[in-house]
Amino acid sequence: MSNFDYAYYAYNRYVNLEGKPISKTPETNPYNYDEFVLYKSDLYRKGQHADYSDRLWEYDHKHFESCTEKVWGNHGQYFGERASNPEKIEEFLTLYNRKPTILTAIVQGCNVSNGYPYWVFFYVYSDEAAKTRSEETKTIIEY
Repeated sequence: MSNFDYAYYAYNRYVNLEGKPISKTPETNPYNYDEFVLYKSDLYRKGQHADYSDRLWEYDHKHFESCTEKVWGNHGQYFGERASNPEKIEEFLTLYNRKPTILTAIVQGCNVSNGYPYWVFFYVYSDEAAKTRSEETKTIIEY
């Protein structure tokens, strides 16, 4: 089974990155809800790289559009349906970052100034992930 075979949604409740239920959901507060996790892998750690979907476009919109065209065949900025496929998000981030990238979490939030959703992608570069795995294995062996 692939690491991407599920969306992170615990016990039919929206949860934050710590696994705690959020109080303002998209159903109760459609234009002002709390951030919630769509996907979280076992590689996720606090302090990893994180980029907001709308900021990626702002940093370099031509490169963003080129990457979305390659992955999804269009230039859209809305990640609603896209976020349900973490493998494609990881492919997009690898193209955008111009280096092998491993997606560790996807969070959706609501921009309270306009009510539109945004997505936050947490990730590590492949070389960082290899180092993290090596250190975790070393720690386990030491015990």
